[in-house]
Amino acid sequence: MYNYPRWFLNTLKEKDLYTVAIGLMNLDETEFTRFAAGSVFIGVPIIILYFFLVRYMVEGMSAGAVKG
Repeated sequence: MYNYPRWFLNTLKEKDLYTVAIGLMNLDETEFTRFAAGSVFIGVPIIILYFFLVRYMVEGMSAGAVKG
């Protein structure tokens, strides 16, 4: 239920409290450039965070795979 975007639209009455994904969902179909910019705005920080944390993820997986 918490992943369902309409739940947020029903509970949050002020548009200032919307997340970026909910805001993108409310854009008109003609506003493709804003949608594309918003998608990049969401995706780039996740990709940057992944590249900083991938070293720790690999270390944790290899440390957990050691038998003995």
